[in-house]
Amino acid sequence: MLRSVQDLLSCSVTCPDGDLGKVDQIYFDVHRWRVRYLVIDTSAWGYGQKIWLLPCCIHQLDFDSNVVRLNLEQQKMLASPAIDMLEPISRLQEGKLVNYYGCKPYWEETDAQCASRYPSGAIDPTACGEPEAHARMTLHTNTVNSKVHLLSTGQAGGYTIEAEDRPIGRIRDFVFEDETWLIRYLTIDTHEWWQSESDVLLPTDSIDGVDPVDSTISTMLTREAIQHSPVYLDYVPLRRMYETQLHKVRGGEA
Repeated sequence: MLRSVQDLLSCSVTCPDGDLGKVDQIYFDVHRWRVRYLVIDTSAWGYGQKIWLLPCCIHQLDFDSNVVRLNLEQQKMLASPAIDMLEPISRLQEGKLVNYYGCKPYWEETDAQCASRYPSGAIDPTACGEPEAHARMTLHTNTVNSKVHLLSTGQAGGYTIEAEDRPIGRIRDFVFEDETWLIRYLTIDTHEWWQSESDVLLPTDSIDGVDPVDSTISTMLTREAIQHSPVYLDYVPLRRMYETQLHKVRGGEA
């Protein structure tokens, strides 16, 4: 099911032996647009540290109760490797985390796994069949050459969206799939660029560059294509009909 990242940031985190903290930040990789880490703030619970959590440690996402339930006990979580959040996250630091939790490194994922990015029938997943095709679709030059491979939604929130012809808006939120942890859409606030009080969705597979220095994300779509996207209301569940309409707009059928 598709969920807002803001919904996840409001969740508390609990272990089998008690409460641990609250979701404070979410980190995703800019190559595949998949959530890789949840940062848990434990200060209100008296532990006074930030814990980096991998999705493989999560037993259940209970959005009805705003709770993330883990399958590891508190002591295991509190003893996890510390991460310096003031510096870019290195592969060495990430390696310590995945080894500690016993999870498979995400950078060893195969390109065939990207087929689950899309609702059935919305986009042909065979486009992901070759690594080169997948790179052209999701990486492109700016991202490939970037030294930054992880960003938090807090860092990327507010980035300017550069359409093919001109800027079009700013990121307000992220929409992810709670089973695969794939960020499928960016919620774009466009009111500074045209008279609209509503947000629109930008599919992450249309992104062709991420520039953390200039705080911009570029897309292959034009301003007109984005402007004709169906209005997004975050309190209304995202249905297949909406997604189908969105991809028709991208295909020039608006």
